[in-house]
Amino acid sequence: MAFVYLEGERGHREGWTFQYTGAELAPRARAKAVALLDEERGIERALATCAAGRVYSGRDEDISRFRKRLREKGEQRERCELLARELARAGTRVFELELADLVFFGMDESITDPATITSPGSA
Repeated sequence: MAFVYLEGERGHREGWTFQYTGAELAPRARAKAVALLDEERGIERALATCAAGRVYSGRDEDISRFRKRLREKGEQRERCELLARELARAGTRVFELELADLVFFGMDESITDPATITSPGSA
């Protein structure tokens, strides 16, 4: 991983970009697709419950809302699956990500201010 300041202003994390190879990103995209599939299954269960009129009201608006969420989640999962395949094919090609991309893929937990990171041999 590498990062770059876009505007040279310290502390503005929204202006940072991060560079990863396709091989580094592909597993994250696959993991995100699996998480989205789990969310899809949860929505399917809620839809079935709603349609049966149990916990939820079973109103047409509720069913329509669940169907829309299910469709959107499925489309998002399919994009992640496709992205994972393409990133795996890309191998060593470098891709530039913004902070929002890292958050989407759950890669933001290890980001710190670069001023606190020391590189080997710089002591």
